[in-house]
Amino acid sequence: AGPWVNSPWVLPALKGDGHFVGLPNLWIKVKVRADDILRKRTAEMGGDPREVRSLENVRLHDLRHSFASFAIADGAPLFLVGKVLGHKQARTTEIYAHLSDDPLKAVANRAASRLSEAMRF
Repeated sequence: AGPWVNSPWVLPALKGDGHFVGLPNLWIKVKVRADDILRKRTAEMGGDPREVRSLENVRLHDLRHSFASFAIADGAPLFLVGKVLGHKQARTTEIYAHLSDDPLKAVANRAASRLSEAMRF
């Protein structure tokens, strides 16, 4: 069993209690490695590795925000997205509410289309 068993932390400390504290340094290494892999694969496919977008300015918070944005855009309820993100207050998740307009329009359009079809004789 690893340190993550029965831990309240997503990234628990490797030793002792608490959360992992070396995350910023680890994240830098992950980004550098990902950039290297992307450049290498681009070159292997005949592309120009200099044109690959770098992850240098991507923060972990950006990934978290994107995760929530994509989940909501796919129709996930704000309540559930908030639970997944560990938000204790619904207001915290409401930051992403503006992103749910497109799925709402899509649902309304699908329902209106079906209603229109049902009313044809």
